Amino acid sequence: MNACTQFHDCVCLLDDGAPSKYGNDEVVKKCESITRAVGDDTGRNVMQGDSVKNSKPCCLSAITAEFQPLTDSSDIARAFLYKLEAGEIDKKHLSKIQKQKHCLVRFVTDYLGWICSEKWSYMKSLERKFKNFRKQNVELGKIHNRIPENVAWMQAGFEMFLEFICDKYKVSLKRLKKYKKIFNSATEKSIKLQKEELHSKDEAKLFVDTINVMRASNKVSLSEIQEGKKNIASCSNNCIGYYDGIYIYLIWEAAYAKANEFLRKADDGFSLPKRELETKLIKKGYLIPAKDGRHKVKKTINGSRSGLMRFDREKFENNK
Repeated sequence: MNACTQFHDCVCLLDDGAPSKYGNDEVVKKCESITRAVGDDTGRNVMQGDSVKNSKPCCLSAITAEFQPLTDSSDIARAFLYKLEAGEIDKKHLSKIQKQKHCLVRFVTDYLGWICSEKWSYMKSLERKFKNFRKQNVELGKIHNRIPENVAWMQAGFEMFLEFICDKYKVSLKRLKKYKKIFNSATEKSIKLQKEELHSKDEAKLFVDTINVMRASNKVSLSEIQEGKKNIASCSNNCIGYYDGIYIYLIWEAAYAKANEFLRKADDGFSLPKRELETKLIKKGYLIPAKDGRHKVKKTINGSRSGLMRFDREKFENNK
């Protein structure tokens, strides 16, 4: 972990992050810790001068594993996932390429020299490219709010890389187009894999966990229903619903917004649209829909009838 904080923009290889399904939990925890630290608010001084003390990883971490090692939605959204299929690597040429590894040192040295010679124009160009790509990637935010920015940085960096090899090594336009095609194909494959992994996560449990944490820290509250003709309940400013002996009734729009806001402050968020999250909550047995199949049930509170999301209170509070 300490080595990751010392070198700016170097690649730190974390080999066998999850060597088997029953692998070393300590290694897995370190991989997740390093991945989560990249991009946190306290670690966003990578682009600042060397005089700035950075206790967070400022290198590029590459994790290898026999299966997808990251388990948390936020961790997955921070990474670029790439699955090597059987036959993708030509073993006949692998040894030949490994013998030329010394070229990489010279290549990186040349690239750093090229950047330093035009540092300020490089930074401005990189920022401009990033902003343009970020606008183009807005739709990717439907997968996870982190992905548009991450992909934009990767695209901007690759564009600068192409400018470098064109300027330094006079690489032909035809070859540059070939490299860009390979890059775009790999990026599309990574995004597709991210989407599959994120949608397979237990978003229902994440929502319930988030509401319970917020209740425990008094960030939101539920009001107890006093049973009677009007079902009287007092509701404060941070109230997102009500409860009785059996059920929790959430004011859905308020509860969803509060939970999502809370997660976004921790650089996380729901990867599913609201309607799909409701369906997941029903399948998991948290949300109990109305008899006619509608997700909301009609409930009279303080003499007023409104549509609320009805949850199994015991299952919700114990998150079983």
